[in-house]
Amino acid sequence: LVCDAHSRPRPRDTVYFEEYEPRKVRNAFRLYWQTEEWSGEYDVPQCAAGTPPQQCVHTLTSRLRAADLFGGLSSPLDPRRLNCSLVTDVWCGQISDVEAAGGRFKLLYMAFHQHSPAVLSGELINADTGALICRSVPLYGATVGAPLDEKSYAYGIPPCVWGGADEGLPPPPLLSLETNLLVIAKYNSSVPHTGVMAMWQGRGGI
Repeated sequence: LVCDAHSRPRPRDTVYFEEYEPRKVRNAFRLYWQTEEWSGEYDVPQCAAGTPPQQCVHTLTSRLRAADLFGGLSSPLDPRRLNCSLVTDVWCGQISDVEAAGGRFKLLYMAFHQHSPAVLSGELINADTGALICRSVPLYGATVGAPLDEKSYAYGIPPCVWGGADEGLPPPPLLSLETNLLVIAKYNSSVPHTGVMAMWQGRGGI
């Protein structure tokens, strides 16, 4: 079942499924990174007085190796971070499986967790090539006073999803554990915001 941020449950929606065949199916593993680098949340200061609101953009960046996506919720300062196991930590990407398969993996799904209503965008970039892997932007409401469609309010941030041509999806990006990545978070800072986030959460496959 694939849902997107535009969808609303309807009685006649169709649910698609495939029979589970253990010999053909492999688990997708978790990928996770905080652009705020494990402070959990951060504050966006107000831009300089007199700056037009549309030019008030607060930018936060972080650089990492693709391998760093595999350590779950633990801090990059923990030397044992990439030795985690799915047996004891459901957030663990279990990097040992990718290493055993040659050190390369596919991105299947990446979602950027930010806080509305000031969110502008999140970008995931291959820093070795400069290629944009994923750009995440919010969906804005259009109706004054309408729940879940409030005018100018960001009501959803669709993820980047990859798959097969038969599904109408672009092919999955292929990364090495040594690939260098750049992540960029942008918020409107025409007014200050406290407790915002900029977290990439996703799934990968071998």
